Amino acid sequence: MSRPWGGGLGRRAVIYAGLAATVLRFAAGGGASSSAQTESATAGLLGSGAGRVVVVLAAGVVISIGVGFVVIGAGRRFLQQLERSGHRTVGLALRVTGVLGYIAKGIALVAVGALLGWAGIAAEPQKATGLDGALQALSGVPEGRIVLLLIGIGLIVFGVYCFLRSRYQDM
Repeated sequence: MSRPWGGGLGRRAVIYAGLAATVLRFAAGGGASSSAQTESATAGLLGSGAGRVVVVLAAGVVISIGVGFVVIGAGRRFLQQLERSGHRTVGLALRVTGVLGYIAKGIALVAVGALLGWAGIAAEPQKATGLDGALQALSGVPEGRIVLLLIGIGLIVFGVYCFLRSRYQDM
């Protein structure tokens, strides 16, 4: 029996739509930061003996995951899983949303990991932020708002991809 919305994929589409809305809000210059929790957790780690190493390793993991998403999108590796689901053809909309969405999600994760790593190296927990803090930092660099707009659109596209992919999900 198949579930509407493809089980968890429909929920993921809603989550990515929310993330995209956050990115677009920051691109437009609005929104409040919720990075205090990330900062306090990082401060606790940086206060311990091996905390800096743990923070830098965690940053490396987040960056690696982000790079992995970019590779999956750019290399169209997600199509292999869809083709194994028994469907002979994968539509153009699914291909395009998958490529763009995976790449945008990867870029966002790399930005978060980079800021986390910087906090670990500099031992300054206030530099460790969540996704919203990474996006705010990005908005402060030249052309950052354009990049934020592209990431926001990409996350929306990833949400659309998750919704379209639900058709291929095995139950």
